[in-house]
Amino acid sequence: MSDPKPGSQKTDPLDPPTGKPHVKPLNARFAAQLRRERHAAGLSQEELAFRANLHRTEIGLLERGLRSPALATIVKLASGLEVSPKNLLEGMAWHPGKDGQKGRFEITPFPEHEIPPPRVKRNKDS
Repeated sequence: MSDPKPGSQKTDPLDPPTGKPHVKPLNARFAAQLRRERHAAGLSQEELAFRANLHRTEIGLLERGLRSPALATIVKLASGLEVSPKNLLEGMAWHPGKDGQKGRFEITPFPEHEIPPPRVKRNKDS
């Protein structure tokens, strides 16, 4: 069996040390912003999914940073939240490269106290 070409290797979706799914920084920032806007609107994931014509599990995947949203999804989410798509992209910027250098994303993290915590699932018996 031959070695794969450099740069053609598939990345492992699980983070080796923790075994948890790997979340890209851009997805993590979008996830936090979406969760923040949803909480501010006082909506559940199910209510937002209905308003945005998306499946409830899609909202969960986006809020955990496990899925990158398509442009149409960002527009639907913003409409469901009654905010501008710009609100969902806050804190994310692209800086084009200059003089042969590659471009880069700039992601401004939220202060910890501004990120709503994920909801904890409770047993029906509780």
